[in-house]
Amino acid sequence: MAIEITHVRYADPEHKSHDTITHFKWKNVEKRSTGDREAESMVIWLGYPSNTAYIGTGSDRRYLAVVEPEGGGAYIRAHYDDEGWSDDLLELPQF
Repeated sequence: MAIEITHVRYADPEHKSHDTITHFKWKNVEKRSTGDREAESMVIWLGYPSNTAYIGTGSDRRYLAVVEPEGGGAYIRAHYDDEGWSDDLLELPQF
């Protein structure tokens, strides 16, 4: 299943970073459904090979992946196909 992430929520909106995102708001265009999910739950969901999440559309689309830093908690980040990580996820509206 593929979902588009449309909004994020931070533990502290004044200190935005990938590892401080607490919730994601999403939509499934195919099924015409929407929802929100806690970050920990989204990390688990993205771990299933049949699930994908992205932000943006067309040439601006960035797929999301789980980052698992040594000694820290896993978090989600957007990436370019071959160019590395992107901070585009931090530019989404907050809810």
